[in-house]
Amino acid sequence: YIPPGSQPQPGIPDLDCTGSLAWTDVTPGSTVTGNFTVKNIGSPGSLLNWTVNASELTWGNWTVAPSSGIGLTPENGSVTVQVTVVAPDTKKQTFEGYLTVINQDNASDFDTVPISLTTPTSSQNIYHDSLVTLLKTFLQTFWRLLENRASFFTHHWLQ
Repeated sequence: YIPPGSQPQPGIPDLDCTGSLAWTDVTPGSTVTGNFTVKNIGSPGSLLNWTVNASELTWGNWTVAPSSGIGLTPENGSVTVQVTVVAPDTKKQTFEGYLTVINQDNASDFDTVPISLTTPTSSQNIYHDSLVTLLKTFLQTFWRLLENRASFFTHHWLQ
């Protein structure tokens, strides 16, 4: 029962994010994509207005879609947010950070999404190192074979 002249108290939203973004062996300069979810776990009927803050990420070129939302209720379920980044041109390095998702009506209600991206040494160096190792093994084996044959011929033919 709501007495005349009174308004019902609106529900209180509560922002929650699920997921993390982790990429390994990413070629420098390439584009990778991942997802996380945003959900209102507050009171039934509460309205959550949220936004994603990527300003702490000083590496890569970031795209977030959607980057914000309005009127998300617990009954709506979760919203999937797609994150795309162009990896830095630096090889053999791990980059870390986080995205912050903020309740636009209550800055103390926020959540973070951890991020990690690792670039390997260039594939050309990996192939080069493997080829050098293979070549060394072949030459060592070939040299031992020649030494053994020379020893055999010297011992048996020159006596």
